[in-house]
Amino acid sequence: MPRHRCLAALLAATLLVSCSGQAAGTTPAPGPESSPTFAPTTIPPTPTPSPNGNLVLWLVPRFAPTTDNPAGALLLERLQAFEENHPGLIITTRIKQESGSGGVLETLQAATIAAPATLPDIVTLDVQMLDEAALENLIIPLDGLLPTPSAPSWYDFSLAASMIDGGHYGLPFAADGEVLAYNTGAYPAPPRAWSDLLDGPAQFMFPAGDTQAAFTINQYLAIGGAITSNAGSPMLEVGPLTEVFAFYEALNTADVLPLVSRQYSNAAETWSLLNSGKAVAALAPLSTFFATYYPIFTSAVALPSRTSAGSIFAETWSWAIVPGDPARQALAAELLQWLSDPEFLGPWTDALNMLPPSAGALAAWPDGSKASIASRLVTNAQTKPADEILDALGPPIQNAIVQVLLNVATPEEAAAAVIAALQSP
Repeated sequence: MPRHRCLAALLAATLLVSCSGQAAGTTPAPGPESSPTFAPTTIPPTPTPSPNGNLVLWLVPRFAPTTDNPAGALLLERLQAFEENHPGLIITTRIKQESGSGGVLETLQAATIAAPATLPDIVTLDVQMLDEAALENLIIPLDGLLPTPSAPSWYDFSLAASMIDGGHYGLPFAADGEVLAYNTGAYPAPPRAWSDLLDGPAQFMFPAGDTQAAFTINQYLAIGGAITSNAGSPMLEVGPLTEVFAFYEALNTADVLPLVSRQYSNAAETWSLLNSGKAVAALAPLSTFFATYYPIFTSAVALPSRTSAGSIFAETWSWAIVPGDPARQALAAELLQWLSDPEFLGPWTDALNMLPPSAGALAAWPDGSKASIASRLVTNAQTKPADEILDALGPPIQNAIVQVLLNVATPEEAAAAVIAALQSP
């Protein structure tokens, strides 16, 4: 669908959470940069009585407040501090899966119809969930409840993620994405352009088996291609697509991009190749990269483009407020402001290994290579296209990539075949 973006019981006693671990790197020591322990956040001096006794938050596992990991511990502490400043308030958290029958959006949809009394006050949603939830009136506009985020304090990608048809529906707090990770000893300078990869050492790996063809669509957009018509339907232009396929052909001819790349369907797989020394540059999920990279050996940049660093597709997560009692909505908005204070949001996003939505939050990251990488990425981030667009465009593109790498089709023939496949009924 087209988007128009302008912009426990008592927690101290019981907290129902679940969390997921992260894989360790396989490169020998020295180890990856780790987030330091941050001092407790100062609690405002004047406690405010709570108008109601409870606030319910639905979160996905990666954001669970828990003592099991640094990010979870920071959020747990922050929520407890808010409770202490609101006598009588109990914040209850419920962990919902990101997708599937028990997914956060699916559960929100079902509970709205069948069990409205079980609905939360606040929910975490990614940008596509936020869009659908707003369309179905499962969440409310935040205008009037919260100050509207604006540039330059908030990054463009986060503003775009929070606005739907001119309304402010989400308060962004963190973003993931895919980056180009590379061996710093293999390149004299960061590989920001196509020529840097083409003239560089073998092997560069992107997941050519990705049926959404996200990397290719990123490259295509960076050179001016369009992916939707004026009516919002998925479409592609033959010229820019041919140019991207010609780049792949040149990489393959130079033995930089091997045919085996078609066996990989996601960036986690290609990152593991770099991390184990089987590639010198590869796509990597940002959060996984930050959690497992070794600064002395590896670094990361935005995905390269024809002449310079292109962009990354930011997958932004936001807080949203569910319809309900106005007094509870006001309290929920106050909590969201509390969670958006850079003094907390900076350390939390650093511990999450995700991009912060605002300059103030990034300024609160500790100095080091991680903050330096993030500072470059936030200016090159854009919202990832909707899954419905990628699902329509990706399969014919992915098939054409294989044809090019097999030398079965020229770039021109492959691009024409993709256009024809999209135009056929």
